Amino acid sequence: MAALVDDGALHPAHAARALDLVLARYTPAALAALVAEDLAGKHVRVVLGASVATAPLRAVALPWLRGASSLALKPSRHQPAFAALLRQHFDVPWRAHDDHADHVVAHGRDETLATIRAALPAATTFEGRGHGFALSVVRTADLADAASAVAADVAWYDQRGCLSPRAVLVDGDAARFAELLADALAVRARELPPGPMDAGLAAAVMQWQGVKAATAEGFWRVDGGCVALTDGLVLDTPGARNVTVCAVPAGGLAAAMGAEAPWVTALGVAGETDGIDAIAGFAGRVCAAGTLQDPPLDGPEDVRAQGKMSRSR
Repeated sequence: MAALVDDGALHPAHAARALDLVLARYTPAALAALVAEDLAGKHVRVVLGASVATAPLRAVALPWLRGASSLALKPSRHQPAFAALLRQHFDVPWRAHDDHADHVVAHGRDETLATIRAALPAATTFEGRGHGFALSVVRTADLADAASAVAADVAWYDQRGCLSPRAVLVDGDAARFAELLADALAVRARELPPGPMDAGLAAAVMQWQGVKAATAEGFWRVDGGCVALTDGLVLDTPGARNVTVCAVPAGGLAAAMGAEAPWVTALGVAGETDGIDAIAGFAGRVCAAGTLQDPPLDGPEDVRAQGKMSRSR
């Protein structure tokens, strides 16, 4: 548990609940459904970026279930503790991360992935899982229930992962929803206490909140988060349970997402999902609001990258 607390900067009670949430997905049936042979006999190197504290578990489990003969794991320098525990207790043949690899699975910034891929031998296959973020969508008149569900998605892991919503798009009364969301974040903070912030994150949060208090159309700060009402989709949150809310424009959800659609890993929807799969450029998950941070164990968390294997050059 200490490893999750340290890696994720999580409150201990939050870390315990997060581990329970994740492990509940690892049923015999779910694992059996992922068994494959596409990496049979291959030495696989897994390179991790900074993410939610439990992410290394799925990153290691998937290539092993796909038949890898051995694994190497290079954790993010910001999150070494949980990965070290996996190396100690995950019963697979481990090799050094700088050994030759037949296949590389890399997580992180797009620029980092490009650098890794360019350095690989021509015979090494590569999977990159890069930049992405989630959004919440409200398409229901029951704004109170929607606010409670969205608050859960924002609160889990203190809004640190690629499945954490940066903003909420409301098809309806966005101002009323924003007010309800602030109240719901205060409630969630009692269930999932926020973790500590280092000096850099604390400064970023203070700056973001100061700017939004002065410029946003509406602004709500509570114990456990902050909500800003904006004119259009704004994605500049520093995380740490600070989120923007805007109304869906006349052009609909596709117009609201615009050029950002390819980078959206998932949409957590309160209400109807009609037409979402047809949004140009969007290839992420669609799930019920409140479940963004609990994706099925059906492959990578970020389904945009499924099957994207190619020669390094």
